Amino acid sequence: MVSIRNGINSLPVNPEKSTTYSNRKICIVWLALLGASLSKAMLTGSVSIGDVLFGCAVVACFLFICPRIYIQRWSVYIILLIMWAVVGGIFASGFSPFAFSEIEFLKSFAKLSFYGIGTILIGSYIRKMDKDTIGKAVLCILTLHAFIALYIYIAQLVEQISGTHLPHEFFWFGQGGPLTFGERLKPWEIGGIVLNKARGIFSEPSTFGIFQILGLAFLYFKSPAITQKHTWRSNVIFVSILLTFALSTYILLFVFLLILVLKQRKIKQLFSLTRLILGAVIVIFMLFAFAPLSLPKVFYQRIIHRFVGFVQGHDRTGGVRVMGSWETAKEIIVKSPIFGSGLGNLDVAFKSTGRILYYAELVFKEAAIFNIPAYVLGSMGIIGFVIFFLFIAYLVVRIPAAGAVFLVSLFIYGSFLGTTFWVFYILLVTGIPSGAFRRKSLK
Repeated sequence: MVSIRNGINSLPVNPEKSTTYSNRKICIVWLALLGASLSKAMLTGSVSIGDVLFGCAVVACFLFICPRIYIQRWSVYIILLIMWAVVGGIFASGFSPFAFSEIEFLKSFAKLSFYGIGTILIGSYIRKMDKDTIGKAVLCILTLHAFIALYIYIAQLVEQISGTHLPHEFFWFGQGGPLTFGERLKPWEIGGIVLNKARGIFSEPSTFGIFQILGLAFLYFKSPAITQKHTWRSNVIFVSILLTFALSTYILLFVFLLILVLKQRKIKQLFSLTRLILGAVIVIFMLFAFAPLSLPKVFYQRIIHRFVGFVQGHDRTGGVRVMGSWETAKEIIVKSPIFGSGLGNLDVAFKSTGRILYYAELVFKEAAIFNIPAYVLGSMGIIGFVIFFLFIAYLVVRIPAAGAVFLVSLFIYGSFLGTTFWVFYILLVTGIPSGAFRRKSLK
């Protein structure tokens, strides 16, 4: 019989039950991560494979821990957010200066309740799970995504050069509509030559890059021992991120690397990080040796030129994502500062104003929301925004480095009514230091 000493108490533990309990947690972490990965693989108009997998993890947690559910401090903010959504919906349905759709509200409220309550249950179940155990699952998922992205990238490159088609569209199941396969995104052309961008099984390169970087934030800031043991995997993951050629991904990667460098206190660690990045860049150069494009030209056109254009207000995509999001939220919040448009009614409310947004040659008659804080402010008002801010602030205070990366990602990611946001919040906010439950004695 194994005895674990905690303070002055000695509690006998059955090794078989302990192993079963640990395996259950690992399965739940895998279900949650796969759910976040497949959030755009749609089964119906509003339900994805990711939702189903996340739901399976929630049901498993409920069966394993019911009726003992541990309400953590951050869980209170989720409960408050759900309650405020109800209050805002009631007010908006009867007193809002904008149009209001009960159906859209109920659909979004169902999602918020599903993800919020599910997050509380999963967080309660894995709150004392060893971070290195979670880290192994995260590393496996990121590596798998990286290899899939590299395969698709090489398949597109081969087709571009030789005309030989390697099957890869099946990875985009559900992205072209419910139960249909997605298509290749509109390519970026430089001088008449098509530029391939890594996206893996995700709908966009930027979404893929953000997912990979959030995973790296968990690994390097909460479970660094895992990355030290598997350097080659980190190299592959970095290569897949660089091949997205997405400005938003590169901005988030820069923030992540900056924080990582500032946290390194030993020359050896900085040397290891530098070697990792250089290794990834060398692999990129090797891939482009077979491509009809010049890597420096691609980097200048896709990153440097776009970033300068964004700062000067010429880049239409950046303008829509940042300025358009806040302009949309401002249009709503000026007339309804406390309650906003009501959850799920941002598009409905914006259309009823008759406002049109112009960015370069783009014209938007619908709400242009491409970041989460603006979405929360416009749909749930100032009070809902404050609750959401406290919810995020708890994470940033709890683990500043990874929390800062997560915070920046919110400004380049569209909606919090999806599995990716909630799964990474759970992983970053929970977990105990590695080895905290070491066995003190054996009898």
